[in-house]
Amino acid sequence: RFYNRARTEHPGADISLFFMDYGHMRGQSKPADVAILGQRQDAWFAHYLTGEGAKPFEGVEAIRQTCPNSAPSGAPVTAPNWAEIAAGEVRLNAAEAKTIAQAVVDVGGTAFDPVAGPGACASTSGDDQVGTATYRLPEVPAGGYTLMGSPTLVAEIDSPGPHSQIAARLLDVAPDGQQTLVARGLWRPQPGGGPTRQVFQLHPNGWRFEEGHVPKLELLPADVPYGRVTNLQAPVTISNAELRLPVLEQP
Repeated sequence: RFYNRARTEHPGADISLFFMDYGHMRGQSKPADVAILGQRQDAWFAHYLTGEGAKPFEGVEAIRQTCPNSAPSGAPVTAPNWAEIAAGEVRLNAAEAKTIAQAVVDVGGTAFDPVAGPGACASTSGDDQVGTATYRLPEVPAGGYTLMGSPTLVAEIDSPGPHSQIAARLLDVAPDGQQTLVARGLWRPQPGGGPTRQVFQLHPNGWRFEEGHVPKLELLPADVPYGRVTNLQAPVTISNAELRLPVLEQP
């Protein structure tokens, strides 16, 4: 938001964005990626503070998350601005109504714990959990595709209680049935006397969905210990759901 505002109010400002899997809980901070970040910082300060070197690239660069931890991240993806970095979108439309239970015995929360969990490449069984609203996209086709940005859910949400939440996880289910966390987010849906069309986004990531894998969206009443259980949670019903994944590939 700061970047978008600065570019809008000061079109001539020298500003760039650099994203990588770094510096946060579950962040891998791979030495090769950190080295690229250091190069970009040094070149930027050298040019704008000391007048040395050519003008550095201005725009957006992003390095995706990779698993296992030893896997290289690959070269950064670049674009003139954030809006142009994802050329296409993978969508799933699901009209069927699904209800998120008031409480769920969540088997993934501990594994995906950002503080005490086993890390960014932790995996759990890809079986659907009872009491969740779960959506599976078709198997990824030949060539795969790369998420770059925020997975977005557009849906009619019926949340009768004012204190309920939706805990969302986007997962990559491999052919062996094991799943890895790609993105997550928490949302306090608008309460009301019936379904209302609402939009929310999960935290962004850069992630390669390989051929034969299945992206899965899981909606729960809580994502503990990443987030706490809300007070007075009530069942929440989701219908006419649209999952949108921004991807690098052209449509």
